Amino acid sequence: MDVKVLPAPSAPYMRHVFNIRYNYRRRPMADNLAAVNLAALILSVALWGLYVCLSIMMVLVLHRKKTWLASLPFYCMALIFVCNFGDTICVIFIACKSFLFHPEGSRVYFIRYYDRMIDHGWYAATSLFRCSAGFGAAILLFWRVFVIWSRDRRVIYLPTFFFILGLIGCPTIFVYDIWKGPNFSRDAGALRQYNGITVTLFVTDILNTWYCTGLICYRLCSVMRQKRAAADAYDDMGADFMAGSPHRKIVRVLIQSGMLFSVAEAAYLVCVLTGSRNGRYILDYMTTRIVGIGTVLIIIQLNPSPPPSSNLHQSPSGDSGSYSMPVFRRWVNEELTTEGVDTKGVSQSSTYDGGIEHMISSLAPYAEGSHKQSSAREDAVKHAISYSAPYEEQSHVPSSSTIATHNTV
Repeated sequence: MDVKVLPAPSAPYMRHVFNIRYNYRRRPMADNLAAVNLAALILSVALWGLYVCLSIMMVLVLHRKKTWLASLPFYCMALIFVCNFGDTICVIFIACKSFLFHPEGSRVYFIRYYDRMIDHGWYAATSLFRCSAGFGAAILLFWRVFVIWSRDRRVIYLPTFFFILGLIGCPTIFVYDIWKGPNFSRDAGALRQYNGITVTLFVTDILNTWYCTGLICYRLCSVMRQKRAAADAYDDMGADFMAGSPHRKIVRVLIQSGMLFSVAEAAYLVCVLTGSRNGRYILDYMTTRIVGIGTVLIIIQLNPSPPPSSNLHQSPSGDSGSYSMPVFRRWVNEELTTEGVDTKGVSQSSTYDGGIEHMISSLAPYAEGSHKQSSAREDAVKHAISYSAPYEEQSHVPSSSTIATHNTV
């Protein structure tokens, strides 16, 4: 009896059969995935619009600060803005290709697309933009720590070590993903290794963010205590001095920014550990927007502003139309907005003339604790008291016309 050997099915036929079975089994997940990506796209575009508006506000607020445009923080924020723009273009193209140009609909396309995204090259582009945005945010955070600690290099050794680990981790994930190819997500062993590298990278980044934010807040709180101790020695000026102190606002904004980054990274870490693809897709869309919005909000909220009208006093000439600031408050504002002092106590001009770096660098004189600086503060306070004393006495002494009117009555 002759036995006929049937020819092996062709590769296109097997691929067609596999796609039919694969899509049939995972159709509910495909529906959910398409809806999640559509919602993430809408949220991402909305966050991009908010980020652009905040960036325009920041430029309008600081457009007069010419030296600010040539500083390291400006270059970092420009890098983050370019990364946001490129990532937005990639996201819009991905959405248009999936929802508009595929006749089978996004339900089937998203399954094949996210498994074979390497073939299109868009995953590589978005990963590059997100890694670059994180790089700019890390440099900006290190700069703040370096400036507020009076440019002491010892405080950035540990953050630099974490940062180097991040520089090694991001390219490692990127190269590993490309090396495994389009069927990477179906390889259980490769997926576990990928998740392990991702978890290590995000844990390191979270620790780095918390460490740098804690260093900045500790420095500002210690300076606040020193300023309060110096102001309590003068009961008349202490309340007015502490009422305008910017430390509390700086600490609050920095903690908010650090928590914004940390919560986003922790949420992504939870999605990786639990295997939630939907959560990872949403956070992938929003990562660069969160980084950009956090950095811009710090600059906008801590921009130096003129004192309120309640702090303006009438000039000694008696003209009700002109006002002058008290000497003590004027001296404090000049100290907070003009110059910085390095670790040796030598006064130098600040290269970043606006935003948080400019404000916190000027707080270094209060943290040095030298006798010369403390005596200068005492002289300024005494001068302010002696300056305002004659006018306070005049305000309590009745005029001669008032006395004459009272005697007549």
